[in-house]
Amino acid sequence: VEESIVLRAKVLYGAGVVAFRRNNLVLAHKRLQESRELAALAGEYRTQALAVVMLAELELHQGHSEAALICAKESMQASERIDDRWCKGIVHSIFGKIESKQSNFERACMRYHISIVLLREVGDVRSQADVMADLAHTMHLQGRLKTALFLYTRSLTLFEEIEDRWNQSVCLNGIATIQRLQGSILLAQKHFEAGLALATSLGNRQERAGALTGLGQLALGQGDMKQGARLLKESLHLTREIEHTPGIALLLAGLGELERINGKLADALAYYEQCLELTRKLGDKVTMVSALYGLGDIARMQQNLVQAVTLLKQSLHLAWEIGDRPGLAAALEVFAWYCRQIGLPERSVLFLGTAETLRDGLQIPLTPAWSSTHEQEVAALHEALSEAVFN
Repeated sequence: VEESIVLRAKVLYGAGVVAFRRNNLVLAHKRLQESRELAALAGEYRTQALAVVMLAELELHQGHSEAALICAKESMQASERIDDRWCKGIVHSIFGKIESKQSNFERACMRYHISIVLLREVGDVRSQADVMADLAHTMHLQGRLKTALFLYTRSLTLFEEIEDRWNQSVCLNGIATIQRLQGSILLAQKHFEAGLALATSLGNRQERAGALTGLGQLALGQGDMKQGARLLKESLHLTREIEHTPGIALLLAGLGELERINGKLADALAYYEQCLELTRKLGDKVTMVSALYGLGDIARMQQNLVQAVTLLKQSLHLAWEIGDRPGLAAALEVFAWYCRQIGLPERSVLFLGTAETLRDGLQIPLTPAWSSTHEQEVAALHEALSEAVFN
């Protein structure tokens, strides 16, 4: 009877994983919960740990970070009762994801490194590559783009070697995102299109949405607002279908930026406010930075100067606190525009210079969509200050 219970727990775990991959989240939760209960009943701690890890992953997917952390702790307790390095490596990787979602980047990196060491010891190449891609995403959030690109590329090579096409699409989108930020538009488009084709052929809706988001942001950055809006809205529809809450927050920020560039401030305001509300629930501080400086810029343009400075300072402090250097550069630029508007041109130049230094160090150029605004601000500052003071 005990062997039958253990076997059923393992089968239910597998069924839960398959349901999750197919985005049947209700069935996935049901099967994984059943597996967790049966495995605990039989003292099959390995299966219990793995079922609860997947439950943690499921909670993260839906934006429930606290619930994910509770599951991760239970999974760690179960894994400590067995001598299984592979299982412990998987558990550490989910802790890394949770820490990264909470913008605790140093702790996330520590968890990922422990996970990779354990998985390397048992020779699991696929899981190593998976964790490497997660580590690459954390590097990206910190603006460490060279490291992120190296890790995504290495991870892609490993997935190609073992013919794991599902995760190849993850890496293709990751590589393309870094290239987009670095201004390598043609390379980014090539990789996003490859990721989109692969994800579509496999039925991987999350990565299909990710590729559509990337292509939309590319179009937006190049000033093609119509194409950018179409792709971002298509991605948002798909992301809502699969209930990927962190992805929804990111897309709301992207649509807010699009409407802000277009000058449709009421629409931009609505998107940013939805994004801010969602990021507060998620604890997603990186996307929250974008929402705050976006709202601050709208307040600036509407002459709500007290509200503008409050929001912009919040975005600056938060970006500094979590080590979000790309977000810090963008927030400094908006704050510089605010300072010029209220008659502080010297401070405006200092902020623009700091942002430029950050962008140079990170190798993240301004997109063409924002270049004209930037050039207008610099020209206005040249007129307001002598050449010596400006320099």
